[in-house]
Amino acid sequence: MRDESFVAGLVIGSNGREVTAVFAQAPGALQLLPSAEYQRGWLKIRGADGREVESLPTADPHAEIYLRRDRWWGLVRPEWLRPQGGRPLSWDEYVLNINAAKGFHQQIRGKYHVNSYVYYGADPGVPSFERVQWQMKQGLTPDRAPRPSSQQVRDMGFDGVRDSGSNPLYVGGQTEYVPDYGGGMWGGRWRYLRDELLGNQRGDAGWWR
Repeated sequence: MRDESFVAGLVIGSNGREVTAVFAQAPGALQLLPSAEYQRGWLKIRGADGREVESLPTADPHAEIYLRRDRWWGLVRPEWLRPQGGRPLSWDEYVLNINAAKGFHQQIRGKYHVNSYVYYGADPGVPSFERVQWQMKQGLTPDRAPRPSSQQVRDMGFDGVRDSGSNPLYVGGQTEYVPDYGGGMWGGRWRYLRDELLGNQRGDAGWWR
């Protein structure tokens, strides 16, 4: 949200962590999520080679995406439902809210006002937000250990991905400083651990980021 509107970021949050704490318990926000009537396969994950390794939903986005807590690409990181200094929301309460939104989606299924208008961008240089697409990018490889495959990254849980609430996300190690005690008090070096990069491509809808 921070990249799209500074004012909106002040109100509802400037990153995924802050926005989740608000939207997860806001019926109106959850009702605006894509319903089962939206196109199939709007959430896509591509490997570093550009090949598609996941395309969801196949039928029900509520069950396949919004309520997934075992995959990093699920809608909500459970720990973000408990904001510091704010009202904690349990996962069960979040499930009730999603189910309420699903009920609303089912009630309005196939119903449109006689005077309905759709606004979208037709400029190929500035495409409309129509999908969420995560693109993997190979990171640093300081050792000879094999990289995780695209399928392995796709199947990781939230605990396998480092997520600050903004793009990009990281898989694997991270840069750390290793002191060199034999080279004096201020000796040391930077060690680069294995990193895989998960970036939400520009021009696609952000995933509460």
